[in-house]
Amino acid sequence: MRTNIVINERLMRAAMKAAGTRTKRETVEFALRMVAGAPARRRAYARILAAAGSGGFMPGYDIRKERRRSRSPA
Repeated sequence: MRTNIVINERLMRAAMKAAGTRTKRETVEFALRMVAGAPARRRAYARILAAAGSGGFMPGYDIRKERRRSRSPA
C-alpha cells in the first residue's frame, strides 16, 4: 500500500537508530510489526509463564547458593 505521511524528522532519525533500520520505510514497517505483533508476544509470554511447575523449572533453586558454591575454593 502506498501512503504519504508527514513524520517529524528528528523522531524518525531516533527511531531508525533505535530499530537499527536503514530506511524510513523499514523503520515504519518495523514499528507497525511491533504494534501489530504485541498480542502474539503477550500470548507467547503467557504460555511461558503457564509452563512454571510443569517440570521446566526447579522449585527451590537458589542461584545465589549455586554461585557461592562454584566460587568457593575446593
